[in-house]
Amino acid sequence: MGDEVTSVQEGDFVSAEMHVACGKCRQCRTGESHLCQHVKIIGVDANGAFAEYVVIPESNIWKLDPSIPQDYASILDPLGNAVHTVLAGDIAAKSLAITGCGPIGLFSIAVAKACRATQVFALEVNEHRRKIAQQMKPDFVLDPTTDDVYQVVTDNTGSTGVDVVLEMAGRAAAIRSAFRILRLGGRISLLGIPSKPVELNFAEDIIFKGATVQGINGRRMYQTWYQMTALLKANKLDLHPVITDRSPMNDFAKGMGRLKTGEASKILVYPNGNR
Repeated sequence: MGDEVTSVQEGDFVSAEMHVACGKCRQCRTGESHLCQHVKIIGVDANGAFAEYVVIPESNIWKLDPSIPQDYASILDPLGNAVHTVLAGDIAAKSLAITGCGPIGLFSIAVAKACRATQVFALEVNEHRRKIAQQMKPDFVLDPTTDDVYQVVTDNTGSTGVDVVLEMAGRAAAIRSAFRILRLGGRISLLGIPSKPVELNFAEDIIFKGATVQGINGRRMYQTWYQMTALLKANKLDLHPVITDRSPMNDFAKGMGRLKTGEASKILVYPNGNR
């Protein structure tokens, strides 16, 4: 630790916010440091948690309450994406669809249910991820390649469409489907990152629909962390189905191979063995 560190000490159980903000730009000075103009992301712009040593500013360290399961310590960064996206607007007593059930989409199911969404549709093309989604207990798990998603949503929302869509896939087909199933005047929050530009019918999908469209970036610093902590301390989130594999550090390459197959979701890697 640096000589001026005062809020943590050796042996503390911690996680960390991986976006390092400059603290000086307009966004940082007006409460939007998650959108810092000069952000440096640990793991992208500097060595991350796969490095032997990681340098993190004291302000980015988040001390964890002892009541939070240790299994969850290394998944708070993506959980924060889910919490930020779900809570970017009203969610209680709303119907909601999630397009894409990677880890963040799966976490979003748990967060939405904990925050009293009344109806949750989970859309995912990958069979393994759909099976995990089932364990998160949404109301519907749909395969967009075989199910008529629009019809199922329409039939179960009084022909209006869902109040909220959380777009987590970043694929053109998923994004277009997300706008199609959104009700008039609904909210769509976009977290998935497309690999190339996506064509939309702005008139039909946004303007005439009166849609509220949000871009979601990272976690709100540090509002999202307080929200995550409150949900976890209250035992409102069961995230264990998303953790599909656990392995020692020396099986790191095998774990990466598992991810590439699409059969694994979150993998916990232990430096000193399996636990």
